[in-house]
Order: sequence, then structure tokens, then C-alpha cells
Amino acid sequence: HVGNWAWNVQTDEMNGSAENYRIYGYAPDEVRPTPEWLLTRIYPEDRTSVAGFLAQVRDEGRRGSIDYRIERPDGSLRYVNTLADRIVRDRAGKVKWVYGITQDITERKGTEKDLAEAKARAELYIDLMGHDINNTNQIAQGFLEMALLDPGLSGELHASLVRSLEAVQGSSRLIYNVRKLQQVKAGPPGRTATDVGAVLRRVQAAYASVPGARADIALVAEAPGCTVMANELLYDV
Repeated sequence: HVGNWAWNVQTDEMNGSAENYRIYGYAPDEVRPTPEWLLTRIYPEDRTSVAGFLAQVRDEGRRGSIDYRIERPDGSLRYVNTLADRIVRDRAGKVKWVYGITQDITERKGTEKDLAEAKARAELYIDLMGHDINNTNQIAQGFLEMALLDPGLSGELHASLVRSLEAVQGSSRLIYNVRKLQQVKAGPPGRTATDVGAVLRRVQAAYASVPGARADIALVAEAPGCTVMANELLYDV
């Protein structure tokens, strides 16, 4: 599904390989292609971008590629990629010939669409599952914390309840980290003015009493002027 083509930008003469014609749904040499004719075969919503691409190649000798849709004579819609990869100039330095290839990428576009839809479904399932599990964890954590307030608890039962609470909190942290990784994968979060003191107080509250480990955190309660451009990942740092 790859065709070669050549374009004399000074005369608008175009010619191509047999496969180049077949990609557009024509027999070899059935039509005499020109830039104007080419634009008539392009899906209306893509014509402006393709016209701009051709103008850059013609006027600036800029190499590059573009994906767009074409309409074949039988009415079928296909996705193609056109690459302008070789520029030949005349003695005055003006662009004369442009050489390139056109490839039918309909199957690739279909695969990309399927993958995008599968990714969106997976993210939706993760969000729904994370939301529901977090709600359940909040309920369990609340009951465990209430149980730990009972002064009549034996040492062994108290230790068991603490371990259960830690497990629930660990589950919530895991969901939080998965969501954070999703956000980072999609692109770095934007930065905003962030109070470093407020972030440190959150860290202190979360880690001041770590079960089974000793953590000494000294924090100046009021530290004015500690504002930086950062995002929510500063907490993790």
C-alpha cells in the first residue's frame, strides 16, 4: 500500500507509480493528477490542512508528512499518509521538484482507534473500581478507628486491629498511587503557586506516627514566603 510520486511545483505537473493511483481508487494513468484535483479527492474536513501542507512544501521546500482521509470513486473512505522527503531546486534556488511517497494507513488507523477505546475503557474501570474500593475502605477505617478507642481492648486484640487498619490504609495508598501514575503517564501536571509549608504539614501529619518505625520530624510551624511553582507531586517528593 505504498506509492511513489513526483510533483513539479513550477508547472503543477504530477505523476506517480501504479500503486499511487490504486490508493486513490483509480487505474494507473486513468487520471492526470494536479494539486487541485488531489484536493477534490480529500475528505472535506481535511482539505484545509492538506492545502496548507502543500503550500509549505511548494513555497518553502519544507519536508514533512501528513495524515488525512480520502474519498474513493466508490464512496469508500480511506486514511493515507503522504511524505514529502526530497526537494530539488533550480539554478535560482527555487523549489522545482518534490518527491515523496503516499501510503494507505487505514488498517493502522483502525488499530489505533481500537487501542484508544480499550485504553479509555481500562481507565474507566480503574476509576470506578478505585472509587468503590476507597468508599469501602473509608467505612472499614472508620469502624476500626472506633474499635481502637475501646479502653477494654486486650493487647493482642489491639495489635490485630492496628494491623487491620494499616492494611486498609495501605489499600487506599495503593489506589492513590495508581491514580497518580495514570496522571503522570498522561502528561506532567501543570504547576501552580504552592505553599511548601502546607505540603510539609501534610507530610508531617501522615508520617509523624508510622507503626513499627520511628520517625522524628521537626517542622517550623510558620515559615512565611515559602511559595514555589509546583504541582501535587511535590507531596510525593
